[in-house]
Amino acid sequence: MSESQEGFVLGPEDEKWQRVRAFVLERWEAFSLAPEQYQWPLETERWHELAFCLLYRIGQPHLQAEEARRIVEILAELDLLEVEELASWMGAGGEVDHNQPDAQWVLGLLGYFGLPLEKATVALSTWCQAAQTLQQGFGGKLQRYLRQYGQQMVDDMQQRFRFTQMDDADARQAFTHWLQNVLNMPLALMEPAVEQLCEALELTPEEWVTLADELDLNLALLDDMAASATAAFE
Repeated sequence: MSESQEGFVLGPEDEKWQRVRAFVLERWEAFSLAPEQYQWPLETERWHELAFCLLYRIGQPHLQAEEARRIVEILAELDLLEVEELASWMGAGGEVDHNQPDAQWVLGLLGYFGLPLEKATVALSTWCQAAQTLQQGFGGKLQRYLRQYGQQMVDDMQQRFRFTQMDDADARQAFTHWLQNVLNMPLALMEPAVEQLCEALELTPEEWVTLADELDLNLALLDDMAASATAAFE
């Protein structure tokens, strides 16, 4: 659960959260069937990919890529890769509490796939440390970490690229759109269709982004849903 810049608590019990969730569910089937367009329809999948990359690097030469991916898939299916959960396994001294029953289960799974205990312990500790960093600095949301640097990239581009026939606001929108398309960067375009939908759903632009994060939805996907639906709110 998070707070918008206006201080509203945005969570499952909030009417705004419910409105956006209902809006997404109505359109999910149509928009979730294009993985080539939305590489990360759910932002949680970015975290799972980071977990895979960390495990695969630590697991060399004992783990093949397919095995590392399968481990991550199993743990994700069992909700044992939740950022908040993994962060909670960290003790006050910065070490993982391996006595946690779920932590023991994770170590057992890593061992089942052939990872020696020493490396399995390193993998678990690394996941928990990464999760703790995200939990403490970004509310457990990897997309907020990426967005911070995406916004810096847009700012830098505006400093470096000078256009005599394009105003700054249009250039910023164009660069934001480009980063969405080529890097799947979780940046908000806030085009007229989104602004119109926000007005219909009684949301501020800040709340739109916050709710996307709380629902773990890719902002580009949500932007496209808004574009397809604004006629219904006229």
